Parts: sequence; C-alpha cells; structure tokens
Amino acid sequence: MIIGVLAGLAGLYCAGSGLTTYRAVDSDGFITSDTATVVSSTLAITAAAAEIETQSENLSSGTALIRVTARREDGGRVFVGIGRAELVQAYLLGSRYEALTEIDFNPFTFNSRTVPGRSTEELLTPPESRGDIWAASSAGEGLQETSYAVVKDEDGEVVPHTVVIMNAEPSAGIAVEAELAVKYPRLRGTGIAFMVIGTVVFLLGALMVVVAWKTGGGDEGDVPQEPPPEREPPLFG
Repeated sequence: MIIGVLAGLAGLYCAGSGLTTYRAVDSDGFITSDTATVVSSTLAITAAAAEIETQSENLSSGTALIRVTARREDGGRVFVGIGRAELVQAYLLGSRYEALTEIDFNPFTFNSRTVPGRSTEELLTPPESRGDIWAASSAGEGLQETSYAVVKDEDGEVVPHTVVIMNAEPSAGIAVEAELAVKYPRLRGTGIAFMVIGTVVFLLGALMVVVAWKTGGGDEGDVPQEPPPEREPPLFG
C-alpha cells in the first residue's frame, strides 16, 4: 500500500508540473513576460540575452528563441536590437545607459544599474545604420518586435548577446512598454507528456492502494492473533 501511495503522490507532482508548463506556454510556444513600463534618463536600455533565456526553468542553454517587443509611450520611433555582446559594448562605449539585471517574467520585474558615461546623442550613430552589430533588429513607430535564436560556438559555448532598446534617433530619455519572451523546442509537448505520464502513474498508484486494501493489506489490525502457547506444569512441585 505504501508503494501505491508514493506512486500516486509522484504522479500528482508530475501531472501538476506538466500542467504548469503547459499553461505557461502560449499558442506560439513562448513563455511570455507581463508587459512593463521601463523608463530611463539614459541613451539606451540593455539586457543580457542570458537573463531572458533562463526564464525557462532548468532547460539547457543554446536552444532558445528570444523575442523582444517594445513601444515608445510617446508614440515615437523606437529601436529594438539584439547583437553580440562585445559589439554592443563597443557601440555604447562612452555612453550612459541602463543595464537590466535579475529579470523575472511574472510579474515582469528587474533590477538595474546605470553604466556611467555621457548622455550626448552625438556619441552614437543611428542604430539602424549599424547593421554590422545586430543579429536581429526592428525600428519604427508603434510596436516593434525582434527575435533571435541562441547559438553556440564551435566549442559548444553559448555566444553572449545583448538586447538593446533605445530611441531610433539616439537621444537621452526613453520610456517604453516592453515585453520579453523565450521559446524552447517541444516545450508545450513536454508539458502534455508530463501530464499524461503523471496521470497514468497516479491511477496506477490508486489501483495499487485499492487492491492492497481489499486483500487485507490495509486492515492489519483485524488480523486474528494466535494465542500464546500454554505452559506445561512443572514435573516437580
């Protein structure tokens, strides 16, 4: 019976984990953050791509698709780009910008640190003109969206990339409504599989408990006890 109970509990946990994963993934297979307003008095807002990728818990690096969307609150032209970390760092060198860290999706929260520098737009060329930096980018009025598939180098290490959100015409002071998302291959299917496996294990555990109960495994207190053997009288008084 104990084995049946343990199997039932394990099945419930497995099915619950699968349901949580399934519900977290949208119809396109993305785990999506809440929409949050991000405001900075600097020239740009950045985030390491790895900060976004790790929002899909305990899944291996190097297989994620990252999606970033942003809209300027004043309706102006916004730029959203993802580029190799060292190229982005060189582009922003000497400029004052905001780096987001410790990102959580739901709710969308983060810490930030201001990288010191000058908030002079003349330091930066328009990001759209620097196609050599960006692996993916989008610019314009209204909602802008870009996505990037995480890649590994020849040594199997994930290539560091950085997300940049800034005014399309570089200027200090930016306020955007932003949303982040990450997609792993077969994540939605994995959630379904866990639900099915967990349900089957739970039913098997419940069946084991019922069988054990009906065959007397659960009523040990009702089993008749044998009387103790009678002691023979001593031969000599």
